[in-house]
Amino acid sequence: MRRRHAALGLNPVTAPAVVFLPLGYLLGPAGLGLITAPVLGYLDPVVSVALATLGSFAGLASGDAIARPRLAALSAVEAGTTLLVVTGVTAALLSAWGIPTVLPPVLLALCLGLAASPSSAPALSADHSAARVADLDDLVPILGAAVLLALVAESAGAWLLLGVTVATGLSAGVVAALLLRDGQPPGERVVVVVGLLLLIGGAAAYAAVSPLAAGFVAGAWWRWRARHAGEVVLADLERLHHPLVVLLLIAAGASSAFSREALWLSAALVLSRLLGKLGGGWMASRAAGGVAPADFGLLLLPPGVFGLAVVLNARQVLGPAALTAALTATAAATVVFELVGLVAPHEDTP
Repeated sequence: MRRRHAALGLNPVTAPAVVFLPLGYLLGPAGLGLITAPVLGYLDPVVSVALATLGSFAGLASGDAIARPRLAALSAVEAGTTLLVVTGVTAALLSAWGIPTVLPPVLLALCLGLAASPSSAPALSADHSAARVADLDDLVPILGAAVLLALVAESAGAWLLLGVTVATGLSAGVVAALLLRDGQPPGERVVVVVGLLLLIGGAAAYAAVSPLAAGFVAGAWWRWRARHAGEVVLADLERLHHPLVVLLLIAAGASSAFSREALWLSAALVLSRLLGKLGGGWMASRAAGGVAPADFGLLLLPPGVFGLAVVLNARQVLGPAALTAALTATAAATVVFELVGLVAPHEDTP
């Protein structure tokens, strides 16, 4: 049976990207100018907190990768194939078109490949194999972006920055285990959780490392070493999740600016991600041995917010001049694929 979409014809998960990205662009400097460039600068700490929150969710869900190793392997195959296809096709197109870019074309293509690899599959039930794979393929962009940012940073060595990323997440994880306890008043508990997110996001931004990866480390620590703290944090993160994602989407839309480079990158990203998801879905369905359906790749076209999070994170480290076009292309591709996901037929069967 096909699922019906929610109010306004939009699925609750896809509605924020479809609605708030264009809204952010309209309100931003390239639109009406109600959100100015200085205001976007003030929003950077909020974006870091939102990135840390998304990473924490992924870390708390890391147990699924161990409990379902076959699905975790399929998600790695699907996301990894998409990453390689998008990186290769985009780099080739940039070279063929001769588009001047601030970053080296291969590095820019790799950023877009990481942004293109995650999926959300929101129109499917949680038990559908594609939905379960989509829940796990966020690991590829999170960990890949952490390594990439550590390699390209000029302030310190890659291993040192990766160590700082892990130490930031572990510190927050240990602090949470010490501060959160049974019978704690809800108001006090929320203050602790918000403070932990500020600690992760702020420390990661200050050290020019990935808040996504630091949040993932903290969430994984709570999942495996401090289960009670993880359950408490998860309950409060679910309350904070939606407003933070909305702010992240508005900030991404407002930070976008269409240019010749952005338009070419948008075309390259839409084309290459379509090829990557279809190819990755085909490979995953072949490797699944009947677990995944034949139209696996089509079901994974909606990208969710993790791709935008990866580019926003890289933009914070590498600077607006380097990745504004890539962010604009990722935002445009997100809207395109979310709209495709809304109109594409989905059979809600595992």
